[in-house]
Amino acid sequence: MLKRRLGKASSQGEDIAVCCPICKDSKKKKLSISLASWNFHCWVCGEKGKTLVPVLRKTKSRDIISEYRTRFLNQKIETEREEVEQKFEYPDGFVPIVEVQNSKNPNVRSVFSYLRNRGLSDIDLFRYRVGVTPGGKDPRRVYFISLDSDGEENYFISRSIDDKSRQRYVNSQVDKTKIIFNECDINWDEPIFLVEGIFDQIRLGKNSACLLGSTLPESSELFRRLVLNECEVVLALDGDAKEKSNRIANSLLQYGCSVKVMPISAPKDLGSMSKNEIEAALASVAGWGNKTSLLSKIGMIRSGSIL
Repeated sequence: MLKRRLGKASSQGEDIAVCCPICKDSKKKKLSISLASWNFHCWVCGEKGKTLVPVLRKTKSRDIISEYRTRFLNQKIETEREEVEQKFEYPDGFVPIVEVQNSKNPNVRSVFSYLRNRGLSDIDLFRYRVGVTPGGKDPRRVYFISLDSDGEENYFISRSIDDKSRQRYVNSQVDKTKIIFNECDINWDEPIFLVEGIFDQIRLGKNSACLLGSTLPESSELFRRLVLNECEVVLALDGDAKEKSNRIANSLLQYGCSVKVMPISAPKDLGSMSKNEIEAALASVAGWGNKTSLLSKIGMIRSGSIL
């Protein structure tokens, strides 16, 4: 396959060297490719990555990219996946808030008032499986139950309604990198917005996946599914997480995903933005590539954020 599209290769142990189609140096075989990991690095233009998708794109052949995915990339991702048994448990005393929203319990009423102030509607309370623990050890906490693709519970996240709480967030003991939060609501055939938290997801109101933080490890189940489905991804992380957003964008790009970025100015996050602000940000979504990645790094150096 490599010989057919990249020309003759010279062997260097476990690596091979070919002419680089990115910098178009057709005289020297300076593009080194590992046959074990498929990492590549061009010693002329400096281009490097963890999969050959960026290189093969330069051949302008969808067939060769599909062949590479089928024969190598998908197998690599599946091989690196670890199967870990996940055991979900509801928090003690959990009840859906829609069942007790007329309760006179002051803690339940406070939680309900908090959710209303965050903009959640009755439909949201059902859709995001919102609950409380009136008889539990922390009754002033709101819970969101996640379902997998089969409609089975796989995770929960919770937030205290008191900002001064020592533990503002308490989540399920399940390893979050091994699950996809609210997978039952994700359409993998449509553009997917990556957001940090549940309130961002609710506020955006679009086809989205929740990172449960601001990172996306390549070993995570969410990353694996985005790559295997060749998803178009729109990053919509908080305004103060630009560097982390850039790393995620570059990782997804190397694995062949189409990536765009939704601009959110610090210190804003989706959960605190107005509908007009969100619409303006959606209208400014821009594609992400090697050039925009470089310009972003230069901008961060000037601002001192990566020094």
